[in-house]
Amino acid sequence: MDKRTRSILDSTLVVLGLAMLVTIITRYQMPFRLDDVLYMQWAQHHSIWDAFHIQRGEIFMSVRPVISITFWLLTHYAGIDHYWVWHFVLAGSFLTAIGFTGLTARYISQQTSALYISSIWYWLAFLPILNILFWYADITFALEMMFCSIAWYFGLRALFEHRTRFWVIANIIGILAAMTKEPSLLLIHGVFIGTIILKRKEFFSHLKLLPSKTKALWIGCYIFFLVVSLQLFLVSQAKQNRFFHFTSISSQQLQFFITDRIRYYSEVLTSIPLILYLGISAVGLMLSSLSRRSVKTIVIPFLILTATIWVIYKPLLIIVFLLIFIFIPLIGNNRNTRLSILSLFGVIASINALVLLITVMLVKTQLAELSFLLSILGASGASIVLARVSDYMSQTQSSLIRYSIITAGVIAVCAVMFISFPKLQAKEQLLRDVRSTRRNANTAIQTMSHILPLGANIVVTAPSLYGIGSADDLTSKEDEYKLYAQYTFLQGFIFSYLDVLGRNDIRLGYLEDSVVLSRVLDSCRSVGGHYLFLQTALDVDRFHGSINHRTALGKRDSLLVRFSQDNHSAIASELWLLRHE
Repeated sequence: MDKRTRSILDSTLVVLGLAMLVTIITRYQMPFRLDDVLYMQWAQHHSIWDAFHIQRGEIFMSVRPVISITFWLLTHYAGIDHYWVWHFVLAGSFLTAIGFTGLTARYISQQTSALYISSIWYWLAFLPILNILFWYADITFALEMMFCSIAWYFGLRALFEHRTRFWVIANIIGILAAMTKEPSLLLIHGVFIGTIILKRKEFFSHLKLLPSKTKALWIGCYIFFLVVSLQLFLVSQAKQNRFFHFTSISSQQLQFFITDRIRYYSEVLTSIPLILYLGISAVGLMLSSLSRRSVKTIVIPFLILTATIWVIYKPLLIIVFLLIFIFIPLIGNNRNTRLSILSLFGVIASINALVLLITVMLVKTQLAELSFLLSILGASGASIVLARVSDYMSQTQSSLIRYSIITAGVIAVCAVMFISFPKLQAKEQLLRDVRSTRRNANTAIQTMSHILPLGANIVVTAPSLYGIGSADDLTSKEDEYKLYAQYTFLQGFIFSYLDVLGRNDIRLGYLEDSVVLSRVLDSCRSVGGHYLFLQTALDVDRFHGSINHRTALGKRDSLLVRFSQDNHSAIASELWLLRHE
């Protein structure tokens, strides 16, 4: 591909990215939920410099200065009235991460198309985790991967091209990544140290030839990055609260938890678009690494093995692909090329996947780091396949073969669009319902802060009222059920939101036990000054429905205000005044 065509395609991709950014922050602009208000609450009660303090900068038992500073700035300058600024930071950083991940894949594979494959296929392969774009607390993932992808790109260029400026940039960005989220330590140091080990002869030979000041700059930059990383790793308590405590659970419980996580994450990792992506990439790496004779003896058995595993036990496919990505780049023709770096990404992706199996939280957005690692692996190999097909088409003399390949490609694209469109349409409708539901809850709480008297009491429901152990038990459910049952603001988060709104005088009570529900509500009515806040479909069904011919709402209870968007599928929020009968 000539430079002019490449420049046009790159510019087109940037324009499409900007168009997508504008679409996300206008058409799909999301209100706040859950953790968002905790970050805002922290920002209101701390200075921006507290972000660097070990005690005062702690949020969710982690010290993440970049995240704290980001939320501090958003809280103080965007506030609660300008969602689009929050969404711009979230979506903008995520799209930047996708772009630099594609650039990294392009640099490693030395194939121009890797950027386009990565940037386009990501949306198909990882559709189930794209709700990361619609919860502001996930700015942590977006910023982390933005910094990681930029550090990968400039770090690899620095190590292969011996460019001091890029090395400085990579380490500065790496420090920002380390101060954003702890997993970035493995993602960046693994690539930097691994590349130096793989290319140790060239690296140290170049280092010896550098002037003393430049050599000191190379070594000093990385040592400073390493010291900052170690400091953040030591002060973070994420090691204690993110993973299972093996001493406190039995082997049977651990086996159950691991099996449950394999089942849950496999829904994403064994989707047809992702399996095709990684399968094509694996073939591409074989084509570039092995001789023509070896390819014929390995690729066909590999395809048969892949089909067999798909039928027998799909999760095993990810293990097979990761093993290929680890070992194939280190043999044959790839050993002395940039493609050997893919083995590092394969190792890091494997570690990341194993860590997910012992992580307490079970939510698909935990796959964010792994998705970008797999995107680099997928795009690098797939771009090689595309280059081989393109070369074959240019060399063949048969017009029939060329048109057959083009026709097959067009049919494949149309088939993917035909299969994906209904799913995308359903997801888009669900997204609009979620947006409206969240807006109802946000508007309700903001209105309560304006109309409720000083010292008012609000009673809110808890998941346990409906036999749900905890809110986390809902995260592995289907998205449609989560729309029905999941809280926009759970219990204490409502108080945090009211505190952000300047109404910390309002007291909350929790309805947690269905056995004593009627007695608690009667007590609230007799005391007076109590309000009931309903925000989920479970709430509406329970309090408007009847059990043994009796409704939870009394005859004299009055509906103060009901918040409902035009979208009939969304869940309305209601505020009731409990009156003594």
